[in-house]
Amino acid sequence: MIDPAMIRPGRLDKSLYVDLPSPSERFEILKTHLKRTPVAESAWDAINAIVAGPDCDGFSGADIAALVREAATIALRADLDIERGHGEDMDADGQRDGVDCVTEEHFAQAAKKTKPSVSKEQRLKYERMRDKYAGVSRRAKLKEEKDEPADGAMVA
Repeated sequence: MIDPAMIRPGRLDKSLYVDLPSPSERFEILKTHLKRTPVAESAWDAINAIVAGPDCDGFSGADIAALVREAATIALRADLDIERGHGEDMDADGQRDGVDCVTEEHFAQAAKKTKPSVSKEQRLKYERMRDKYAGVSRRAKLKEEKDEPADGAMVA
């Protein structure tokens, strides 16, 4: 939230509104945060669906970083449970078959626990502030939305 005193004339040279990332942008941010985290190759499509889905709607870059940390923590706890004998699995060579990477299941669990830092009400307030400072009147915006066809075709 921005203190109203900060946006008085003469305080800041320019106001810059940075919108929350789109689903595809959230996935790109997620990939950046996963650079040093081992992820199951087969899990990428499912993880993309989770990040683009409703559980992660409204997530900022920081929220996505928290999601990655939570998923990694869940994977680590699962590995420690196996190591402590709470479900120890052995492979054919007699080696412990633990959790060696983060999977879509870990991300699904993390998405249920991690919440966006910006509420829907705050998001609407920021969008109204953006429109106000961009010089877009509410009436013009409503007219624009009314003139756009539902199927996305251009109006002549």
